Amino acid sequence: MATHKQEKAMKVVISGGSPTEGMKVAGYAPSVIRKPKVLTGSKAWKELMDKFIPDELLAEKHRELLEVPKKVRTYVRGELTNEYEELDSQAVSKGLDMGYKLKGRYAPDKVEHSGEITETLKLDRKTDKIIEKVLKERKKDI
Repeated sequence: MATHKQEKAMKVVISGGSPTEGMKVAGYAPSVIRKPKVLTGSKAWKELMDKFIPDELLAEKHRELLEVPKKVRTYVRGELTNEYEELDSQAVSKGLDMGYKLKGRYAPDKVEHSGEITETLKLDRKTDKIIEKVLKERKKDI
């Protein structure tokens, strides 16, 4: 069962805010706000998603977005010369992407690689200089 804070955060998210913004509005502690997965990964969050954005609604809006027309007008010297309707592909794409992300319906990214895997170590400047010095001394000894 979702808490009052979780519901408040969800309302911010479905209004267009981020989970972090929702957590701030709901009154979560700053230490928790830095880890939005605490909220979005919870069982209660998934229940709220089903309540506020049910699959049926998402499917219905998905269908509508796939058919949304936009008017395209062509003007020459300020006069309308052509007007037609076409699908607003950007709106369709953005709306679907947002809905599926919120529902967690994307498969995890698959990473494929070929070849060798090497580990790299990032060192601070002081350590880099020490290593450089040691290498120079070794070259002198050779």
